[in-house]
Amino acid sequence: GSNLYAGGYFSAINGIPASNIAKWDGNQWSALGGGISNTVTAIAIMNGNVYAGGSFDNASGAANTRNLAKWDGTVWSSIGVLGGGTSISALAASNGALYAGGYFDAISGVSANNIAKWDGNSWSRIGTLASNGVNSAVQSLAVQSSSSSMIVGGSFSQTNAISNGTYISRFTDNFNSFPADLIWTGTTSTNWNISTNWSTGSVPTSSDNATIPNVTNDPVVYEAPGTPAVCNNLTIQSGAVLTIAPGKALTVSGTLTNNAGIGGLVIQSNATGTGSLLHNTANVNATIQRYIPGSATLTNMVYHLVSVPLTPATSSTSNLFLGSYLYNFSESSNAWVNMGTLTTNVMDETSGYMVYYPGASHTYNFEGHMNNGSFTALTGFTPGKSANSMDAASYGRNLVPNPYPSAIDWNAASGWTKTNISNAVYIWNSGTNTTNYASYVNGAGTNGGSRYIAPGQAFFVVANSTSPALTMGNNVRVHNPVSFMKNNETIPDLLTIHADAASSSDEIVVRFADGASEDFDGDWDAYKMTGGEDAPGLFTVSANNINMAINSLPLITAEVTVPLSFTLNSNSDVTFTAGGLDSFKPGTGIYLEDKLTNTTINLRTQPVYTFNHNPANDASRFKLIFGGTYGIEEHESHTGNMWINNNRLYINTPKLEGEKANVEVYNAAGQSLLAKNLVVDGLTTLDLNLQGFVIVKLTSGQTVLTAKGIVIK
Repeated sequence: GSNLYAGGYFSAINGIPASNIAKWDGNQWSALGGGISNTVTAIAIMNGNVYAGGSFDNASGAANTRNLAKWDGTVWSSIGVLGGGTSISALAASNGALYAGGYFDAISGVSANNIAKWDGNSWSRIGTLASNGVNSAVQSLAVQSSSSSMIVGGSFSQTNAISNGTYISRFTDNFNSFPADLIWTGTTSTNWNISTNWSTGSVPTSSDNATIPNVTNDPVVYEAPGTPAVCNNLTIQSGAVLTIAPGKALTVSGTLTNNAGIGGLVIQSNATGTGSLLHNTANVNATIQRYIPGSATLTNMVYHLVSVPLTPATSSTSNLFLGSYLYNFSESSNAWVNMGTLTTNVMDETSGYMVYYPGASHTYNFEGHMNNGSFTALTGFTPGKSANSMDAASYGRNLVPNPYPSAIDWNAASGWTKTNISNAVYIWNSGTNTTNYASYVNGAGTNGGSRYIAPGQAFFVVANSTSPALTMGNNVRVHNPVSFMKNNETIPDLLTIHADAASSSDEIVVRFADGASEDFDGDWDAYKMTGGEDAPGLFTVSANNINMAINSLPLITAEVTVPLSFTLNSNSDVTFTAGGLDSFKPGTGIYLEDKLTNTTINLRTQPVYTFNHNPANDASRFKLIFGGTYGIEEHESHTGNMWINNNRLYINTPKLEGEKANVEVYNAAGQSLLAKNLVVDGLTTLDLNLQGFVIVKLTSGQTVLTAKGIVIK
């Protein structure tokens, strides 16, 4: 990085007391604790730690630090005990491995002749033979990236039982890629992915180290999240600038060093997307942008839930959102709190916020240390509210941030600690045609809700008991092109009902899954959170009387009725559109009943239903019916029969003569093969022009017939 370390035999440097090792930070010298007791002859830097070797008894009195010690920035400690050794003369670090050379025959109990490798946890020897390593002292080590190897020099005459291994040898470590050092030249353009812009004529791979010096053409990353730009270690030198373009991505798997300050690393954002960075180094300076659309018309409800993606030690102020309406959310009072017009209000980076920009659009700049590693969001729980009530959506709500310069995955296999936190997330959908919350839980989402939460995004979680905790780590981070919304995954037995009314919309999910229950379950269900004042409200009601946006129920074994409610504060024509019908088995009946008009609609044949709404109508005028006597497998009141012979379907339904009917044909996997409308006329036949096992369903009004058979051409 920007520090220079000097070792040798001295007691002070430039008048500063320092025992045999010291650090120059570009302005002044300083000691490393109490220093080292005698001569330092080798220094290496790895993963932010300083390793020192030489001929000394100890480092600042720390135990087992004879001739070899580690400085972590605060204290010296041991990493190994030399056997029969007199000194360490050379150290070299590469890709998370430290190589030590000197004069010794073992280290920490591992037989090693004058050279050994430390992987951060344990030592190993170079070579497996009894004559491993070299037969006398090693005085120098150097990484040779081009051949993925280490060069060893010294006073030895034999190398690991091979001929001509005198004074200088090379060995290849099959477990270390020995990253190459690529230097940005910008000879051709600013595009990171152009090979002629790099000193070696090749673009960095995940095992290569990259250095960005101060040159005319500063690099810009244009790689998409699916195929991000990559490197091992990345160093941005003073005066240089590395930019990640909007919607593009960079992964730094090793150490990220930014010597150019907040202006040296810029993650851009605009209407097309926001840049994404995955890195593993704490307290790296950067400028992180967040673009949001706004509106001069406040009734458009173009609010955004935002995070401040900087470390909590930054102590940001409301000046970050100058010119915007800024709010935080109080869990205890379940209300938004206007933060006023002062620009000096201290903001808590562990919380989320809501902003409204009274203009077409705005790009906010967050300047400071980026978050890396473990992050704990601020959560709370106020006792006294009932979880089993119609207002349960206001129960323990906490607005928390995505703190990283990348998207995060709510379903990540590791990296989350969710203590007394329900499994759903909620995000305000800022689209003016929605003005409702998006929700997501366990694979299902409404209003575009997704498992992926965008960089710069805040989101609601619901605490369900005292002492809640929400902690996340690097494993939850992902490169994902999520904006503020993303479609949910396709899963079986999942029905969506989308309501369009008054230039706005809402959506609910009802799904059936093994492990779900009829009552509200925080692992499977999502509360209905009320949207804009003039927005439609659509929700189902659980068995324990809780309003839900996502309602997960046990697998269908009999008829299931789900109460469905709709609210809107104005007279309007409303359209319900059913989706996900093909995710159910063909034998599952799915019906919508409008109790006000005494109408039952077969959503299989009529997935769109339009009705007139009056605010005085009972909100609970609908119900959804799945399976049971409405399903084709359990329907017993047949008015005829159907059968298949060779390639022809026969329909014998005298009581339906002259009636319109819909015929649907599915394969064994439930895929639709044929759909046809016809008028029943006594014995009706239909050529199928298919082959193999099929299921046929005939629907006419409330009459449903099925037939199964093998079609032979």
